[in-house]
Amino acid sequence: MKRFTLSSRLLGVAALLIGACSSEGSEPRATPTPAADDGGLADGAFDTAVDAPASTAAFGICPAGYSGACALIDVPLDHGAKGGKTIKVLVNRLATTSKATAQLWMLQGGPGGSAADLNELGLTLAKSLVGFDIYTFEHRGVGASERLYCKEPAWTNPTKDEVDAFWKKCADDMSAKWPDGGLQKFSTTQAALDLGLAIDKVRKPGQKVFVYGVSYGTYWAQRYLQVRGEQPDGVVLDSIVSPGVQFMSKFDEQFEHVAKKLAELCKGDAFCKTKLGDDPWARVQTFVTSLKTKTCVGAPPPEFAMSAFKTMLTQWGLNAIAFSVLHRYDRCTANDIAALKRLEEVLAAGNPAANPRFSQVLHFNVKYSELWETPSPTEAVLQARAESLVLGGEIFKEKALESYWPKYPRDMYVDKFPVTKKPVLVLNGDLDAQTTIVTANAAKSVYTAPGQAYIELPGANHGVIAQSPVPGQPPCGEQIITAWLESPSSTPPTDCIPKMAKLSFEGDEGMNNFIYGRSSAWDEATTPSTPSAFKWSPERIERAVERLREAYRDAWRRPRFP
Repeated sequence: MKRFTLSSRLLGVAALLIGACSSEGSEPRATPTPAADDGGLADGAFDTAVDAPASTAAFGICPAGYSGACALIDVPLDHGAKGGKTIKVLVNRLATTSKATAQLWMLQGGPGGSAADLNELGLTLAKSLVGFDIYTFEHRGVGASERLYCKEPAWTNPTKDEVDAFWKKCADDMSAKWPDGGLQKFSTTQAALDLGLAIDKVRKPGQKVFVYGVSYGTYWAQRYLQVRGEQPDGVVLDSIVSPGVQFMSKFDEQFEHVAKKLAELCKGDAFCKTKLGDDPWARVQTFVTSLKTKTCVGAPPPEFAMSAFKTMLTQWGLNAIAFSVLHRYDRCTANDIAALKRLEEVLAAGNPAANPRFSQVLHFNVKYSELWETPSPTEAVLQARAESLVLGGEIFKEKALESYWPKYPRDMYVDKFPVTKKPVLVLNGDLDAQTTIVTANAAKSVYTAPGQAYIELPGANHGVIAQSPVPGQPPCGEQIITAWLESPSSTPPTDCIPKMAKLSFEGDEGMNNFIYGRSSAWDEATTPSTPSAFKWSPERIERAVERLREAYRDAWRRPRFP
């Protein structure tokens, strides 16, 4: 039987969700032509004939999956070693204008997530930031930036020993491919120095430079402030990874925190109370017990129900109906069985192939080296934590891999916030399960200098630039960020926060029909009595479901730690 796990992607799972709630409107003022996507990274995909004359980086046709114009630049494998080996990292110019007075550099999450997944978001921002050139930058070890990669088997029902043996061999192979400690150079600090060097090569005279990071991208951006703090004119940290506070070894606890918060919101919602009663969290506990003690014959297995539930918590709007998955499994009528089978079909319809740009090796390299507690908790401690949670956990299954992974030494920057007076904007949603508001709050007392601001968005999910919808307007996070980038010394406008769409525990009829095959998320095929005030367009449903599929695929269809 397959086992679910959300631990394989951790902080980066919502990097795949960015853009799901992006604003819709006219085309950007400079829309590059994307390269054809063949699902992989083509060799020799760069054509330098369209070099940008004002830059020392040669921009040309992008590899498959990226958009606009791309350049490969040489950077030292070890920025601390003069005259040593170099590697190539990718700069992706999404939009440009001859009159640009500023650049925005966008950093993806993960660790291991690809800059290509920011294409849609970057082009959305280009519509508003008319004076900006928009770039994404690929982390070393990912995508076209010397991707670290071990080809995984087509897992069906692997044993723990088989999975451990595969990743142990992968670690050995990577160490052999990058001898003399080369694998240790695929670190956050080296990637931050890469970013600084890339900006040096691409920045035009007189242009201001701003950096936007999401999820792990915020951790990377903060490291950049530590090593090249003189360079940027401002930094945006969206869904912040707080150094020394946010650890992936504690990731299971974060989903529990958000599920409890949603249960509290359910208490004050008349409709939700009709489904979960006066004590929704107690009802959820009965649902979880039901998953462990009974089988809903004909429905997908209980592991699917829990995996789908946790995956839905990562998506705005779907998080409010996530409890309906457990509710249907517990009730187990013929209608519920059909609805759950429909949900399984929808989620499984995504491309089963691994993302050809994501790097699981880079993910492990950074996670185990500096985003894990020190000293490392024992497997018994990790398992005890999981058993103490209502929703359980999977992190303890990674202990064997963490123990033998060839971790790099923790440098002087690890676990420390940057000390900077540069303008910094921090945003976090209070329903974010990847970077919870609990860990994000540590940044509130750090970024207090003039021009720095910390903003909490009630109801927003991971990646608030997209997952903070406002009816008829761009997402609230996007509005705040774009206004701040235009005037980083000003107080960020927050007037959109009261206008944000309210979560509906009944869900949206169109989305309910798409994922369950019925207009009600909870019951028979009846129309919700109170339609959602935030109407989901077919395009928005399609984008949201596709990102949900990708997150689900990595959580369920490709198990790594049975």
